[in-house]
Amino acid sequence: MRLSVRWLKRILTDMTHEEFKLVWLPLSGTFYRAAWSVLGNEADARDAVQDAYVRLWNSRDKLDDVRNPSSFGVAMVKNISLDMMRRKAVRQGPDVEDAAKDTPSGQDADQPAISKETAESLYRAMDLLSRQDRELVRLRFFEDMEYDDISRRTGLNPVNVRVRISRARQKIKQLMRTL
Repeated sequence: MRLSVRWLKRILTDMTHEEFKLVWLPLSGTFYRAAWSVLGNEADARDAVQDAYVRLWNSRDKLDDVRNPSSFGVAMVKNISLDMMRRKAVRQGPDVEDAAKDTPSGQDADQPAISKETAESLYRAMDLLSRQDRELVRLRFFEDMEYDDISRRTGLNPVNVRVRISRARQKIKQLMRTL
């Protein structure tokens, strides 16, 4: 069998728009669920998926080597989501310092530096938790959700949610003493 020039060009060129739509766009629901499981926020999850699709499109010439598009895409979306969480945590860092500056004048002058150090230590300790425990702590203490709401959102038993959050808090305290 002889390949025509047209087929040879097709084989050697980048993934077409139609091929991209057929392979990658049906995975958007899976990508969204992966992003939401990490971020817990609809708008941020949508942003993460959109960012993933931009990255996929920009690297479409390399996507022919991907054997499992779903796994590849979910890993990409989770990494993007984790990066978003880290950037958000870094942006929140100065807010702690600003809040410390607003303390009453009768307090110790070193208080703002201590608060910033404590916040940085907290973020480092949280990074060492498992993904699920970090998510539970974030929902409970950063988003101020009730245990029952967390249970509904994560699908975990309410007692299990309480126990895991309690253990995560203990681990954070222990890690903060060593960091």
